[in-house]
Amino acid sequence: MLSKQTTTVEGGFLPTCVTPTHYSLAIRNIQWGDSWKYSGQVTIAATINEPTSRIILHAEGLRVEKADISQNGHELLATNVDTTNGFLTIELPRDISPGVASIHITFQGVVKDSMEGFYRAKHDPQSLKAAGTSQDDGGAGYTLVTQFEPCDARTAFPCFDEPRLKATFELELDIPEGLTALANMPVAAVTAGDSPGTKRVRFEPTVTMSTYLLAWAIGSFEYLERMTRREHQGRKIPVRVYTAPGYSRHARFAVEYAAATLDYFADIFGADYPLPKCDHVVVPEFISGAMENWGLIVYRPPKILFDDETSDNRVKLKACYVIAHELAHQWFGNLVTMDWWNALWLNEGFATWAGYLAVDHFYPEWQIWPHFTANVMSEAFSLDALDATHPIEADVGTTWDARQMFDDISYLKGASVIRMLSQHLGVSVFLKGIAMYLKRHAYGTATTGDLFAALEDVSGVAVSGFMDAWIRRPGFPMVETKPTGSGELHYQQSRFLLCSAKDEGQSPSAPAPTNTVWQIPLQVSAQNGAGQSNVIVQAKQGTIATADTTEVSVLPSDSTFCHFKYSSEERLSMLARQSTLTCNEIIPLLRDIRALVASGHLPIIDMLETCTSLEHNGNVFELGEIAKCLDLLEAGVEGNGRVGRALLDYRRSLSKNQHSQSINWGIKTEEYQAIEYQRVYIQTLLAHEDPDTMRAVEQYYADWAEAREIAFAPSFRGIILGYAVAKLGRPAYEAVKASYVADTTVDGKEVCLSALGRVRDQDLAWDLLDFAFSDKMTLQNVHLVFSSLGASGEGRVYLWEYVKSNWQKVHETLSKCAVVMNWCLEMGLSHFDSAELHEEMEGFFAGKDTSSFHQVLLVVLDRIKANAAVRNRLAPQLREWAGPA
Repeated sequence: MLSKQTTTVEGGFLPTCVTPTHYSLAIRNIQWGDSWKYSGQVTIAATINEPTSRIILHAEGLRVEKADISQNGHELLATNVDTTNGFLTIELPRDISPGVASIHITFQGVVKDSMEGFYRAKHDPQSLKAAGTSQDDGGAGYTLVTQFEPCDARTAFPCFDEPRLKATFELELDIPEGLTALANMPVAAVTAGDSPGTKRVRFEPTVTMSTYLLAWAIGSFEYLERMTRREHQGRKIPVRVYTAPGYSRHARFAVEYAAATLDYFADIFGADYPLPKCDHVVVPEFISGAMENWGLIVYRPPKILFDDETSDNRVKLKACYVIAHELAHQWFGNLVTMDWWNALWLNEGFATWAGYLAVDHFYPEWQIWPHFTANVMSEAFSLDALDATHPIEADVGTTWDARQMFDDISYLKGASVIRMLSQHLGVSVFLKGIAMYLKRHAYGTATTGDLFAALEDVSGVAVSGFMDAWIRRPGFPMVETKPTGSGELHYQQSRFLLCSAKDEGQSPSAPAPTNTVWQIPLQVSAQNGAGQSNVIVQAKQGTIATADTTEVSVLPSDSTFCHFKYSSEERLSMLARQSTLTCNEIIPLLRDIRALVASGHLPIIDMLETCTSLEHNGNVFELGEIAKCLDLLEAGVEGNGRVGRALLDYRRSLSKNQHSQSINWGIKTEEYQAIEYQRVYIQTLLAHEDPDTMRAVEQYYADWAEAREIAFAPSFRGIILGYAVAKLGRPAYEAVKASYVADTTVDGKEVCLSALGRVRDQDLAWDLLDFAFSDKMTLQNVHLVFSSLGASGEGRVYLWEYVKSNWQKVHETLSKCAVVMNWCLEMGLSHFDSAELHEEMEGFFAGKDTSSFHQVLLVVLDRIKANAAVRNRLAPQLREWAGPA
């Protein structure tokens, strides 16, 4: 008799009666450039755990032609094959017995165009022309590649598509003779294919891994190679970066850095890289920054390639981080995988933290941890301060739930609390725990509890108790402190929310702050700067007692994931001794004050006094935090000319104290901070309408437009083009749009799209959106248009009107790829700040099927509601500050 519990789908999980152990997969007869159909055969070796006459696995969008089961030399043909709701059910005429069996399936699929599953990525015609090839040159117009995470292996071949159901894989691909095939493992043999002009490429069997990590790529490639310096399991590892023809010269930096980083992670994780090769392949259309497929990491070009002559300075830093992030996954995610998608943070949070750890190791002069504090933590705070947030470890049932876990909570908050934990334990102790965790669970799956158990074993610290609220409860705390004298300090913690139930426009049903109590690591110091001690507060409120006899305060923290609300006395005391504060303390001080002003916990005058009082040493991160503080206040101007002029005058006077040097437009240096300082300086002067800077930018744009010799650094190209589009209108818009079409540089297309979004005319904005939804733009770039338009007050209005008027087209295009839909909605629509627009948008989506983007829509609506509350708080304060008319 069938056991309902183990042979039917329960709660979206596959039944437990069958466990796969090995796949032999063959992809044949790809109809290249025609229907894009292909034929496939898969044989799955499996363990039958109990008698059953029904086999259930995953298959979506595939046509199954035949299925049978063989066991002990006997073959059972399926009596019925059903493919509905993403599952393949194979009914057999009788039970098969516990033991070993083989499942044989013949099927047909289609190479998609959605950047999900097994899909085709189209090369830009201008890039092909620059490389001396064409769309019709032996298939060079396309690269075929896979993107299976989280749940799309099932769209390419029938499989048991859950991360816990690991197996080994043996792959064969039939491809055109002139092309190259890559996969997780090295090529084992190449023979003639079934069709004329084709060859059959067979790859070595993989190690045991999850289905979402299987990968292959087919195309015309060239590559650079470096060997690792150290041996891994007795051999040095070849590291290659594969690119389209003509682009491998831009991979020199990446291949050197990737080889060094592979060695670095093997050292600190205490485990050799286990595969015989580590390939990195660049494809022209890839929605994620990169994907960590074991042994075949896939990237979009600007996330790994770098051109010293044309690339923005930030591209190099981003490439360093992304390469390291994906290589960290080779251990954390690939060697040991989360048991289910609810623990995605184990993969992504850790890889994000480890990516920055590697950048800091190789380039300490870049000051990557201040960058992390100012950007990564701030983005995590921004989402986690909303009602629409979710715990780091949240319930995941459906595939759509799994897709929507790939957000700033899993990645950025996950990385932030990992950094907090590593600082609490000590990084060296933390890494020892990681090494133990990897050793215990190698080639298997693990849970959050497994990680904490290993960390507890090496540290002796009760990690599970310390981390429980950070991982399993939504939000984060605000800690309010007040010195009581004689070395004591009173504290109180509560959940920080940007928008509370009393705010205008907030639904009465909105949840109140929870009674969550976090264990919070604090660093306490005497207010005279002498002596420091580390404490963990574990209560809702209480008193911290120290051995100091003077007044003490909590130092601003660049690692503790909370906002500190200081008394006026504490804040003034810190400013009075600011020379003793580091960049790592000033950045969170400014960040927390800004958040508390936005949420109504502090008046704007506290933030203005702090910005004015800080002595400026040219640190770009501190200047960036001050700029964010002043940008926040712009929300309260509300078109009031008097307030706007007063704020502009304040910004100008503050800027004179911040900057004493002239702009170096042609700066040529590898010093990241020096270039970033110049970038911030230029943007500040343009925001202040400095006439000399505006004239310089206009002249540099004219030089660029007339193809004269360019005298400005590549890092300033986006500023110059964006300013020109905003000020000069159609002529500049058309010139930059034409540049987008013609550009063949690593990051030029992204720079152009960011600039085009600066339009101040609805006709141009709609023209840009029509262009985005045409065949002139790849799907992977559409979100850049939404992001650039959504960043300005005028642009987001034009964008929203276009979305409403063209929803059928917008939805049809964006819904091809869940990631594209989520990014476009959040980047384009979440910056509005009126209750009226919130109501309008809520009504617009009310009658539509939003199941595939439900979570991101909640976030967008919650952000708009919070933005409106912030604007309403700031406006009256700014009017009072600006003085009478």
